Amino acid sequence: AAGGDGAGAVKLQNLKIAATGSNSAQGLADGDSGGIIAVGAEATITMKTKTENTASLSGAWDVKDNADIGSFQQVTSRGSSKTGAGGVLSVTWANSDNNVEMNTRTELMEGARLTAGQSFVLAENKVVTGAYDGEYWSNHMNIGGVIQIAPDVTSDEVITAKADVYIGRNAKVTTNKGQVYEAYADMDLTNKVEGKSGGVGENMWVYSDNTVKSANKITVDEGAELVQDGEYENGSDIILSSSDKIKMDVAAEAYTGGLEGVLVSKATNRVTRNNGVEVNGKLNSTHDINLYAGADVRS
Repeated sequence: AAGGDGAGAVKLQNLKIAATGSNSAQGLADGDSGGIIAVGAEATITMKTKTENTASLSGAWDVKDNADIGSFQQVTSRGSSKTGAGGVLSVTWANSDNNVEMNTRTELMEGARLTAGQSFVLAENKVVTGAYDGEYWSNHMNIGGVIQIAPDVTSDEVITAKADVYIGRNAKVTTNKGQVYEAYADMDLTNKVEGKSGGVGENMWVYSDNTVKSANKITVDEGAELVQDGEYENGSDIILSSSDKIKMDVAAEAYTGGLEGVLVSKATNRVTRNNGVEVNGKLNSTHDINLYAGADVRS
């Protein structure tokens, strides 16, 4: 949103700028094999989601009460693959790939001027993953017969979320009831895999593989100023907070019965969290200044 220029600021009672997006996707692959000899991938699903969202403010604004400027995205991605195999000899596998990439940004452009009673500037990502509706497993295989080989029963999940709040060069925000800047990620991730086998010779390898990257940052660039000049009272702070909440529920389970069998099950989690606050400009408050990296301002 572009405000006034040198001739004068845009005057408002309240200001709200919201760039929002919501995406929900589901996928199911269901395949079976049988007969004397069967070789091949009977169930494979690949889900890829990539989103970008930006809210920006430029020019001059004079807001009497609240100025809310935010960018928010939510992605729900649920998928399952399931298969069964039987007969004399079968070599089969099932794969479930779930990839989500989110980039959310809220920015006060170079030279922007905002005067308000209170200001809230937010960039937030929320992502939910799991199995297809009505299913429990992201990948499930059930094999039986004489000789069955399932070398790759895998559910692979890669989640990347980036949230940035950027205060541009020579921008200035002035309030009398406080300022809050927040970059935040909320992740609720589920990835469970199960393999079952029975018969004479059953061989199965089951994997739940998970890679999560969360990067959230507040940046106040050179020459920028954040000024809180109201009365000394509770709630009249300048707060800069970058944080995330990551919940993961993963499992790799394998079972065998019959004459003999070889099983491997493995759940792997790789989580990278990077929360930062970088101030290259000036902060000035008649009350408190709070900088939080990795601490949730909401708690």
